[in-house]
Amino acid sequence: MALPSQQQAGMLVLAFAAGVAVGANWPTIRQALAPLLATAGSRLDDVYSALTEALGEQKEAMDDARAERQYRARGGRASRGAEQDLLSGLGSLLNGQKRPAARRAARRPARRRARKASGSPVGADANAAR
Repeated sequence: MALPSQQQAGMLVLAFAAGVAVGANWPTIRQALAPLLATAGSRLDDVYSALTEALGEQKEAMDDARAERQYRARGGRASRGAEQDLLSGLGSLLNGQKRPAARRAARRPARRRARKASGSPVGADANAAR
C-alpha cells in the first residue's frame, strides 16, 4: 500500500477535524436541523409509500394478465365441449326430456415404468441390490 501524498494527508486531517467538530456540537446541530429532518423524513415516507403502491399495482396488473392468459389457454381447449354438453342438457330439460347420462372423461394412458436392469448394479454389493 502506498503512502498518501501530502495533499491526501491534509484532506484526511481536515476530515478528521470536521468529524470532531460535528461530534462535539451534535446536540445543537441536531436541534437546529430537527424541523428540516422531520419534514424530509415525512416527505421520504410519502415518496416511499407512493412508490410501493405504484409497484404493487404494476405487479397486480402483471399477475392479472398472466392469470387471464392461463385461463384463456386452459379454457380454450376444454370449454367448447363443456359448453356443448351444458347447452344440450339445458335444451333437453326445457323440452321435458330425460337428462342425458354424463359421459366419462377420456383418460390418458398411463406411462409405462422403466424396466430395471436384470443384473446387479456395477460396483454395488450383491446383497444391497435385493
